[in-house]
Amino acid sequence: MWDEMREKARNDDVAGAAGALRRSLEHLSAEACQALRAKVEFSVDGHHDLGDLLDPAIGQMKSLLKDARLAAESWSDTERLAAVKASETAFAQAVTDAKVEQWQINPAVHYNAWADLQKAEMIAVIDAFQALFVLFNCDQCGVLIEVSPGRGRREYLQCMCGKVKFAFMSKPKVAA
Repeated sequence: MWDEMREKARNDDVAGAAGALRRSLEHLSAEACQALRAKVEFSVDGHHDLGDLLDPAIGQMKSLLKDARLAAESWSDTERLAAVKASETAFAQAVTDAKVEQWQINPAVHYNAWADLQKAEMIAVIDAFQALFVLFNCDQCGVLIEVSPGRGRREYLQCMCGKVKFAFMSKPKVAA
């Protein structure tokens, strides 16, 4: 889908690329919210748009990575701590990059006399969001990283192949 969006932009269909990007981001954000057990504001009709889904997905991933880092710190697990910190850093940078570009989506979808985005600008937006959403998936198995189990007390943030497996349980404090 990312390549299709870029192709639309390269063919001067910036509005088409922006529309496809927005729909894809809504779908991907919903999937991330489900996998990460993010809290999304209730809507009786079940309608959620990008603003309702993207921020909760991002916020939940940041929160889960922080919890995994704190758990790794409690166990003095330097290997796991380094992996979580690397994930936090990469995710924070991708979020920053995507947020810088996000404003361009709506003006490109709708008619605006003041906004005439060029194909290179739209491709930069697509690239930024692809770089962000890649980080919601394992780079080895390609599966969406999720909270396990799906209900109840959270135990892990993990992928299917096990390359990503960050525990949330902190080391119990020893009573003195």
